[in-house]
Amino acid sequence: MGRVLWWLACGIAAALILPSVAQAQSGIMISGVRPELHGGIGWHGDIGFGGRVDIPVAPNGFIDGVNDEFALSPGGEIYFDDYHGHGPGDHDGDFYFAGVFTPQWNFYVSPQWSVFPELGLALIFFGHDHGPNDDDHAHLDLDLIFAFGGRYHWSTRNSLVMRLSWPFGLQIGVTF
Repeated sequence: MGRVLWWLACGIAAALILPSVAQAQSGIMISGVRPELHGGIGWHGDIGFGGRVDIPVAPNGFIDGVNDEFALSPGGEIYFDDYHGHGPGDHDGDFYFAGVFTPQWNFYVSPQWSVFPELGLALIFFGHDHGPNDDDHAHLDLDLIFAFGGRYHWSTRNSLVMRLSWPFGLQIGVTF
């Protein structure tokens, strides 16, 4: 978790230090909602996929002279796991599904790149649980989401999205 916070601080610092990129946002900012589809590899080898819909609520951001944008990013994830460990993959179940809700603060650092931290919540439903007593039942967890990501924008509507997060791991996808 310390590394995630370190990368988050680096991203924010870079966005604050680079005010000369003030023209970057106008060329790459996607107006309106941004649907996203992605695949993922969890921290323990879980494989999954998901989607988000980024909804800008402060399109011009909060910091004068910096190209930032604040958006809400609700969505869902489904992962398939078979691991005995700690975290979402520790349940050795068939699958887990998560409803996610994260505020996302986007910083446009060049005409092609934007970076973002996320801090939010995930309501995770585990399909099966072979817990310490080998009891087989489904259950719900509420977890915090810590994430840092970036987008490579190749048009005003499309971008490659990369996100590293807890508890979901590495996610790569596209906006359209």
